[in-house]
Amino acid sequence: MFIALLIWSLANYLDVSFGNLRMHKAGEKVWQAKFRSISLRLGYIGNTCWALLFFPVTRGSSVLPLVVLTSESSIKYHIWLGHLSNLLFALHTVGFFIYWAMIDQMAEGSWTQKLYRETSSSVDRIEVSVEGPYGPNSYHFLRHESLVMVSGGSGISPFISIIREIIFQSNKPDFQVPNVHLICSFKNFADLSMLDILLPIFGTPVELSKLQLQIEVYVTKENERPKSDTQNLLQSIWFKPNPLDSPISSALGSNSWLWLGAIITSSFIMFLLLLGIVTRFYIYPIERNGTEVYHYSYKCLWDMFLVCVCVFIVSSSVYLWSKQQQNAQREANSIVFLCEIFQNTNILY
Repeated sequence: MFIALLIWSLANYLDVSFGNLRMHKAGEKVWQAKFRSISLRLGYIGNTCWALLFFPVTRGSSVLPLVVLTSESSIKYHIWLGHLSNLLFALHTVGFFIYWAMIDQMAEGSWTQKLYRETSSSVDRIEVSVEGPYGPNSYHFLRHESLVMVSGGSGISPFISIIREIIFQSNKPDFQVPNVHLICSFKNFADLSMLDILLPIFGTPVELSKLQLQIEVYVTKENERPKSDTQNLLQSIWFKPNPLDSPISSALGSNSWLWLGAIITSSFIMFLLLLGIVTRFYIYPIERNGTEVYHYSYKCLWDMFLVCVCVFIVSSSVYLWSKQQQNAQREANSIVFLCEIFQNTNILY
């Protein structure tokens, strides 16, 4: 059904665009304009895939149970949506490269042509604007006295680079070597071999002795130690649950998926009401005068703003109400617990 929707959308786009072809360059032929239109509409169809690709397939989704789907089964469709969107965008890109080659406009847009005219004329200098780079400095971790790094599996890779960088910087005379505490977990004992690349093989003992490094490693999926000479270096630690520990409840209670469904429904209804109010009393009076047309981009901004406001209001109200109910339930449980203690305690006068 989704493939049929894409085919119908593409056919509808092409039917409209072929009936209103515009030649964007002198000497452009009709078949070239149609080829450009096909390449452009393929990108539009890719956006249709993205509309569903960004739909959440989380474990706590409230919509998936309504269509008898689990997060595990919906991931398969999510992957195929990604493949299909990549294919459509690739065809869109390749199509425009072919189109630009057909009309002799490969990398020669209006801005490039203007730049060529400027550089070809007798000018002494050209002013340019350069921005970036953005983001934090890659060496910001060297400013701290202590580093605690927690990783799981292959997530240890960036920390290996950080530790190697610290070893390299420790050769400088005025460098203050930070204390490094690495906590990592692996599924199998065989994955412990990743720690072998933690320290560079070319480092001398003097260089490595400057590094103040502590490593804690946990294996989560295997119970038996490997039979090797390094067996005595491994220590098994079993974490037993504490009777006082209580399971972490979701923010919206045990029936969270029902509450999420109610949030989506209520937010949608509130969005329609607010959108009608804004359109009737703000946008319509502007367009009724006939002097100007309210810009389409501003309408989209209003839509996004109202959606965010509605979701925030409804979800915050439900969360606060659920939190109040949980606090009341805890207080009731505490009172029952105290009554049981007093009943089982002998009071001496």
